[in-house]
Order: sequence, then C-alpha cells, then structure tokens
Amino acid sequence: MRIDNNSITRRPEWPDHLFFRRGGGEYRITPWEQGLVLERREPVAVGPVQLRLPGLPPAGAAGPANAAMAWRPPEAVPDLTLVSPRHFSDCYKSDYFLRAIPRPYRAAVEPFTYMQYSVLRLLRLSPYGLQALRTAPVLTWLLAVHMGRGNLAPEAAAELLGQRQNRIVAAVFGEDSGVTKNLIRKITGCRFTPHDHEVLTVFLGSARLARALRHCAACPLPGLGPFLRHPEAVELNAVRALFGRSPFRVGLAQKTAATYRDAMRFGAALGLADPYARLKRAPDLETLGALHDRWSRRLEEKLENERVPNVRFPPPVIPGDAAIRYIDNYRDLKREGEELSHCVVHYAEDVLAGTSWIYRVMKPERGTLELKRTGRTAYVNQFFLACNALPSPESQRKIDEWVRKGNGPAKRG
Repeated sequence: MRIDNNSITRRPEWPDHLFFRRGGGEYRITPWEQGLVLERREPVAVGPVQLRLPGLPPAGAAGPANAAMAWRPPEAVPDLTLVSPRHFSDCYKSDYFLRAIPRPYRAAVEPFTYMQYSVLRLLRLSPYGLQALRTAPVLTWLLAVHMGRGNLAPEAAAELLGQRQNRIVAAVFGEDSGVTKNLIRKITGCRFTPHDHEVLTVFLGSARLARALRHCAACPLPGLGPFLRHPEAVELNAVRALFGRSPFRVGLAQKTAATYRDAMRFGAALGLADPYARLKRAPDLETLGALHDRWSRRLEEKLENERVPNVRFPPPVIPGDAAIRYIDNYRDLKREGEELSHCVVHYAEDVLAGTSWIYRVMKPERGTLELKRTGRTAYVNQFFLACNALPSPESQRKIDEWVRKGNGPAKRG
C-alpha cells in the first residue's frame, strides 16, 4: 500500500514521525535517526483501580481495569510503499519525514513496490544493507519480506546480512528446501511486485520444484509466471530447455504453458496411463508440441465417434450478447477452434457436464472465453486470442466487467 496524503495524519507533538491510518488502525514510523520503527496504537491494561470510599479503610475492593493507549510494534508489518519517483510531488505531507532518510537509501528502495518499508528498515538496521542490495537484490528482498511478516526478528535479519548467503537462504526457506544461493542468483527479470513474490513463493516453496529449477541454465521470473497454475511443468525437459534460450521470450513461455495444460487434459480424456511422464520426457518444445497435436487429433476422433456433435449444450451460466456470444453446440465450438487455431473443441465434455461455458468474443478483441462457476457465481477461467495469445489488459478488464454485470447482485454471495 502506498502512503498518500489522505492516509497521513498530523501530530504536532511528534513532528519528525510519520503518522498514518490503515484498515481502521493508526500507525506511526519513527524517524531515520530512531531506527524507522513501525508502531501501532493499541489499548493496554494498566491494572485495577483501588476504590477509596468515605469512612472506610483504603483496602477496599478493586475497581475495573484502567485502559490506556500505547504505541507497540505489530506482529506483522503491512505492505507499505514510502518512496517512489513521484512521491515528493504527490505526497507533500511526508516530505519532511522522507528527506531525513539519506538519499542513497531512498534511491536503493525505489524499485521495490512490495514490502518496501521492510526493505528500508532492514537497510537501516544493517551496515551491510546497501552492499547486500546491490550484490543480491532478490535474496535481500526475500529476507526483508520474511522479516516483515513476523517470521524473523529485525535484529536477527540485520545480523544475517553480514553472513554468508547460504545462511540467509536457510533462514528464509529452511535447511532442506532445495533452494541455494546459486539458484537465487539465476533469477532474472524480478520487478519486486506482489505477483513476483507469489511466483517465488510457489516455485521456491517446494523442494521438488526448487531442485528442478537448479538444473535450468537460467531462471527468468517472467517465464515462471505463465506456469503458476501448473508449477509441476518446470520439471519437463522441454520447459527447462525453454528457460535456457537466449534471448528469452515471454510469449513462448505463455504458449508452452497452454500447450502443456491442454496436453494434460487430452491425456486424461483419452485415458492414457501417466500422460505427465510422457510429456516430461519430451526433450524439446517441438516434441512437446507434436505430442499435443497427436493427442488432440485422437480426442477429436473420440468425440466424433461418441456422437457429441449432435448434442446441444446446456444453457449458459450468463446469457450472451452481440459482442460475447455463447456457443451452444459442438459444431460451432469446433469452428471456433479452427478459426482461432486453438483446441477449444476438446472442452466439449466439460461443457456437456455443465462445468464449463464457452463464448465467442467478438469485441473488444476477437477471442474465446471460458467461464466456470463457484457456488452461484461465474468467473473467468480462461480468455485467449488466436493461437492462445493473451488479450490486452483493457480487453481483460472489459471481460471482467461483463462477467460481474452478468452475475448481478442476486447471484453474489
């Protein structure tokens, strides 16, 4: 969360502190000279009050506990952004506080959009902070997040920055995590966002996946993102070869993730024994694609033989319109896949079972939309353009709005 003028409050008695509100609570950060300590204003009990009644001895009954407010460090630090390239012009209320932070430290934490305060606090506590951030930015960031979430005391985290990187890795991930300092060094393309941290948590939080990534020549973080819903795919020989390509292309990673996802569906629908093992053995992307295409043709023949083409699909979870048209039969579904060069036809069994609904999207971009449902609420499971290309953020936003409107207030909850 970025601290802005609306959240900042004034306290004349502490002009050098930064006070702000978040989530119904009041916080303050002490100035740089006092360690940048984050504290929350909380009620505390100060003990019972002795009642003195006229004509009676002072040892009367104890009264109710007396309540007071005190500033205390929270158990976990919220995600706070203090410094950004435009912060001084956008947030004049924090100028005095921020200008007390030395310029090298302000500049060093600018790229960190997630848990930036924790990074800055770690740099303040350790004389090795700036050097660690320059030589191992990803590992230092992960240590700061680990500290901010209350998993490690700030003083202990600061002490670790002066030790070997393997000690830091063990403190963040555990002794038998499979993560090594060399693996962390292979990670490229990190933008230090919440999404980046989610990706690293998934792939480095599993010893099996971490060991698979150790065998990759490189570990481009933007390439891991497309496999977030199917992280086991990084064990495939073809995917590891993909990460070693130079220059690395995110679009190819997205296409490979879609190929793997569909191939696994095809294998399951065909009743193949352990399709994952067969895909894992594919030595390169070409072989992986050939397996995908072979299983795709077999599944299409199976659907044709089962006379699925003559069956009408169940009613849509959200009615279509001129721009987003529900596909209610097999032949139109097959035509959609042929027009956009993807394998949507193989979702026919899911549509017949009432677990998926497929739409032909005409605007804002030509694409194919799959909806699923949890309870009474529909949600976007997939939205792809021709050849499984990703839509623009604007198109994705409009599709999400259409789904929200289609759910309506009566379906929510």
